[in-house]
Amino acid sequence: NKDVESIKSELEGNEELTRMLSVQGQIAALPALYNQRPEVTRLSEYIAKTTPPSINLSKYSLDFEAGTIEITGTGESVSAVNKYVDVLRFAKFRYKVSDGEDYSPLDNAFTDVVLTSFSKDTSSETAGKSNFTASFKFNAMIFDALQIVDLQVPQATTTHNQEAGIFSGTAVEGTGQGGN
Repeated sequence: NKDVESIKSELEGNEELTRMLSVQGQIAALPALYNQRPEVTRLSEYIAKTTPPSINLSKYSLDFEAGTIEITGTGESVSAVNKYVDVLRFAKFRYKVSDGEDYSPLDNAFTDVVLTSFSKDTSSETAGKSNFTASFKFNAMIFDALQIVDLQVPQATTTHNQEAGIFSGTAVEGTGQGGN
């Protein structure tokens, strides 16, 4: 056992070997770290799906640590901003459960959707438009790189019993749901 202790001491004293083993350990950890990363590229798809033509976004920020998004923009009217907030409030998602066709049950994509600032534009060029900032939490699963996610947005305002369709311009009965 004296030989084993001698070899162990020699190996522990070899700085080059220690550095190489450390690098190997870090390289071995990379695939797990890569799989844990958020799929940020989905944000552009989600913005395209949730933002109607009557809304122009000028800024958005995403905080993965807090699980929040803040957006700033302009709507053609107060009604357009309200409808946009409703779309965010009632957006749902599901993800593939297996390699087959099975999906998870629908869940809220965004919660605690709040219009944090709002103002009516009075300048002559943009009179009638509404400036806004909204903030909300997102379900981390919608950015999970290991999941195939299907984001679904409502096609009608859901805070009133009956309202004009957001994208189609046709009257559609709301779901009658409340909350976030």
